[in-house]
Amino acid sequence: MTACIDGRVNLAHAMQSPPGLMKFLRNIGPQLTMKRMDFASHVDSHISAAAALGQGSLIMVTYHFSGSHTHLGCAAYGCDTELARQDCFQVAEHIRQTYVSHAFPVYPLVCGFDTDIEALLIHGADGQSLNLSDPELNADSLGVWLNRLHPHLPENLAQDFLPLLQGNVNHAAELRATERGIALEHCEWAICVGNGFEFIRTPNVAMVIGPYSPDMGKPVSTAARVVARNMQKGRIPEDGALLLSCCLYNDGLVEKATAEFRSRLSADLAENIIAHTEPELTRRLTRLSAIFNVEKRSLELLHP
Repeated sequence: MTACIDGRVNLAHAMQSPPGLMKFLRNIGPQLTMKRMDFASHVDSHISAAAALGQGSLIMVTYHFSGSHTHLGCAAYGCDTELARQDCFQVAEHIRQTYVSHAFPVYPLVCGFDTDIEALLIHGADGQSLNLSDPELNADSLGVWLNRLHPHLPENLAQDFLPLLQGNVNHAAELRATERGIALEHCEWAICVGNGFEFIRTPNVAMVIGPYSPDMGKPVSTAARVVARNMQKGRIPEDGALLLSCCLYNDGLVEKATAEFRSRLSADLAENIIAHTEPELTRRLTRLSAIFNVEKRSLELLHP
């Protein structure tokens, strides 16, 4: 799944997904493309892993918006939701063309995410869409709608996807009568760089920046400005913020050492960017580096 670094966009939480089930590729807005080898290689690794198990892949390409306040939309697009949506359809088409002849089905699907109510807007190929905040939806009608919007989605992928859609319906229903207040605004106090952050289940606490861009400067600078502004606006305590870097590894010792090196390097680069962008924030920043064991699903903090 592609998603914005925005901490309000926590789709695993919003879809009530089991930890680790959904894999995320996060950058500023949906500004990702298969023409970038760094992004393409990560997409390919996930698809190859599924194929090794004899399975196809469903890739959600997402953008976000605020249904109540335009200015609370995606800052990467100047809160222009239509522009973000168009970019998502381009990314989805790039993925479709790349894997059109793949041995197992690869199906990209474009979704919007309303951060007000944490509900998905599922787009269909013919211009129709389904808002999962609709209180009338149930398991039967979801299946009918998914088939109507995406009649060519393979049956096995559709059956795996439906429980996640139902999870979002349930989640949106739970929030519908809740007084969100300041939660509509950015409240992030952590900047996470790297991958392996699926363990973060609470929305609006961390901006997650994946290694999918050749230049870390723009996403890290953006995250630093957001966290600094959150402090200035009184949305989070002024006593500190967190910079957390993390890299994935398996059980091979060489790969573990490489992950440790990359995690520390990512933290070094991010800290330098933050110091240049928001020097005052640097003085309130706690820095941690970690590695994540994919097979054991365990996080290990590294010594300074």
